[in-house]
Amino acid sequence: MSTRLVIIIIFFFLRSISSYAQIKTLDSLQLVLKNAKADTAICDAYYRIGNYYFTDTQLIDKTIIYYKNALKVATKLKSEKRIGRINRKLAQCYRNLKQDQECLKYYLKALPYYESLNDGNSEMCNIYYSLAKIYGENGVYTYSNIYLYKILGNLNKVDKSFFGFAFTSSNNQLALNNIEQHQIDSAIYYQTKNYIYNKANKDSNNLLFDYCNLAKCYLLKKDYYTCEQFCKEGLYLAKKLKDSTFVDVELYTYLGGMYNKQGKYKQAVKTLYPVTIAPINYADYLECVEAFKEISYSYSKLKQYDSAYYYITKYHFILDDVYSRDNMQKFNQLGSNYEIDNRENKIALLNKDNEINDAKLKQQRILFYGIGIVLLLMIALALFIYKNLKAKQTANLLLQLKNDEINKAHSLLERKNELIHDSIIYAQHIQELLMPGDADLIEFSQEYFIFYQPKDFVSGDIYWINKIDNNNIIVSAVDCTGHGVPGAMMSILAYDLLEYAVNEQKITEPAAILNCIKHRIKEKLKLAIAKEFHEGMDLSLCKLNIVTNVLTYSGARNSIIVVRNNEVIELTVDRQSINVNTINDFTQSTFAMQPNDMVYLFSDGFADQKGGPNNKKVYYSKFKTILQHIASMPCDAQHEHVTVFINEWMYNQTLQIDDMMVIGFRIK
Repeated sequence: MSTRLVIIIIFFFLRSISSYAQIKTLDSLQLVLKNAKADTAICDAYYRIGNYYFTDTQLIDKTIIYYKNALKVATKLKSEKRIGRINRKLAQCYRNLKQDQECLKYYLKALPYYESLNDGNSEMCNIYYSLAKIYGENGVYTYSNIYLYKILGNLNKVDKSFFGFAFTSSNNQLALNNIEQHQIDSAIYYQTKNYIYNKANKDSNNLLFDYCNLAKCYLLKKDYYTCEQFCKEGLYLAKKLKDSTFVDVELYTYLGGMYNKQGKYKQAVKTLYPVTIAPINYADYLECVEAFKEISYSYSKLKQYDSAYYYITKYHFILDDVYSRDNMQKFNQLGSNYEIDNRENKIALLNKDNEINDAKLKQQRILFYGIGIVLLLMIALALFIYKNLKAKQTANLLLQLKNDEINKAHSLLERKNELIHDSIIYAQHIQELLMPGDADLIEFSQEYFIFYQPKDFVSGDIYWINKIDNNNIIVSAVDCTGHGVPGAMMSILAYDLLEYAVNEQKITEPAAILNCIKHRIKEKLKLAIAKEFHEGMDLSLCKLNIVTNVLTYSGARNSIIVVRNNEVIELTVDRQSINVNTINDFTQSTFAMQPNDMVYLFSDGFADQKGGPNNKKVYYSKFKTILQHIASMPCDAQHEHVTVFINEWMYNQTLQIDDMMVIGFRIK
């Protein structure tokens, strides 16, 4: 007993605190209105007081007075936002009073502002729905449908939290409008969309309405089987929810009406009877009235006329009661309107008194606003400085992190470059070991020189010297496709092919050596044929017999030059390279040498090098002139002259474009 007493005391204590807080809130709002000077402040004060009264349906007349005062000031300010918001509130007030004409007027005034936002806002869609609802209830279905279609057209813009309400309420009202217009198939279409959506989202409350409306549609369509299914499923769901009296009434009424249509009058009575004895609120009267009419019809068909008369009398009694209540409500509304007008006059007098006090507080307000603006500016400046400082610190930190990453990447790159450089130097050493020694040339010619200047560390140019016997020696200058590492790879292949032809196959004739290389390279690179691989080599190759002084020669594009008594003699060769696409066999020729003749074999790198005053190539003609000029010199001097010339030629053109090689030897 003591515990219950404590709970009661606490309840009344909390309620008293709540009431006191509400009174204090209203007093503070009235004080703001009294002291407000600016129109915006006055407007907002009226609006907030209206909101305070809006929560109490008994004080709706006061709510309307304050909203209308706020609307006057908002109209003076030409504030579209305030006008739209206040008109919407006034429309809601008149909707609560069931004054549809006034409600429509204010909703239509509020609508332009919310439509101007063009963002599918929930307030705009709510106004559309309220207008559709009012027009639908008053039988203006065309306008009702227009606003419902507008809601559906804005579904892609509304918030996710509002989507469900907008979708289901619009389709539900469209279904009801079509039922009233006897367009049952259209009604079923819209209500089924709701049914599918609510079932997918497991919204039991809204699903109950779907069962109810679909049952009605299929009853009107005379599809009794489907009607019965929706009624039974709806009643099963209503039983689970335990808070759906009026839906129970409708579903039982439709089910009973369906049994009457089928001639199952006893089953109709059994279905409708629970509705007629259930306690019904006034709000459910209109839903249950049809049940009395249907059960009266059932009893009349069963020839139980006393029961039929009782229920039809009950039916008319309920209709009369509803009509009387509506008339009383309309009478009360007339009284409310008179009281509202009277209160508006009182507030107008109060406003005049407030205007007198406004002048006194104006100077104080200006000073207050001035101090506030200065403080806000100081706070904004401090925030700006702090934000810039933090941004700078963050930027410096990010920059430091990026610098660290760059330094790491640079160190890694340097290490990789060192490894690559070491590998290339080692490859250069291997290539130099493959080059033949000078012993064979010294034996056959007292004078010779080899000018060998790769573009990179490793070269695509190689020279090859092989002593066949005591009387014959083979000399070859090979220019492989490319330079650097790719050229060096081809040069190793060229060296291998020459060794194979001469030392393994014992071929000694120049043309036969080149033909062997041609066939061998196709075997080595047979997979490259299908891939259009054009890499190969140009070369000149000669065999010198020191007894007969006969020079037998052959070549792939690169000719041989002989300088005799200051005369340049070019020993031409076949104009085809050696690669996988070479078809024709190579030919050879002989040339009778004389003592003191100079023989030159070379690659195209020297003649193609750019430089000189005009940054042009040396060209083949100039190259031959150089050889003609130096042929009479000792070979050491020739080597020096060639070296000096090409380095001076490249003085302004710092980049060497290809590997260079010139071999010269004098006939004894």
